[in-house]
Amino acid sequence: MHQDRHQDGHDAASYQRIEVITGERRRRSWSDAEKARIVAESADPETSISEVARRNGVNRGLLSVWRRQGAARVERSAAVRASQAPGRRRGAAERDR
Repeated sequence: MHQDRHQDGHDAASYQRIEVITGERRRRSWSDAEKARIVAESADPETSISEVARRNGVNRGLLSVWRRQGAARVERSAAVRASQAPGRRRGAAERDR
């Protein structure tokens, strides 16, 4: 009797399909343009970062890294522009440091 119940639990409908991926696993290479597009898409405050990542096939953590890197680049370039702005002259005390 126990054996009958065991076999009933293993009919064809109870099996699930699995996919076996063989071969070398490779990381996807994202171009700078693709990264910029995805980061820009995620910049909208009304948009879920997780949803943007899912839609584009990117891990949410990786998208967060790209966002931080982009923000750091913007801050660095703004600082460089500010230091090179016309009319900004360094005084003697500042040059001697």
